[in-house]
Amino acid sequence: MTTRDDNGRLHPNITLAVLATAALAYAISQTMVAPALPEIQHDLGVTQTQVTWVLTVYLLTASVATPIVGRLGDIYGKERMLSFTLASTTESPLPSWRWPAPPTRCCNRRSPRHYP
Repeated sequence: MTTRDDNGRLHPNITLAVLATAALAYAISQTMVAPALPEIQHDLGVTQTQVTWVLTVYLLTASVATPIVGRLGDIYGKERMLSFTLASTTESPLPSWRWPAPPTRCCNRRSPRHYP
């Protein structure tokens, strides 16, 4: 089975697999904040009312970014923007994994219990 058809386009199954992966990554990123709200609340030392703004801002940001990334995909190519979006979604948690409080987090409001 070849990956290109007679016109030089990718096989529809490959396109479907890439789009399904992107949709799954988007759905997971949207739903992973809600279960983490109690931990976020504890880490930031805020009330439940205040921590709900984390979810609101997260979903609002995604709602605004979606049409912007779509327009950039029209300008620069959908494959390039999809690759960029998937790479940035994959790479963004890595600094948090390597360092408990990296210097790149300038707006971090972590509680003092995280620092030695």
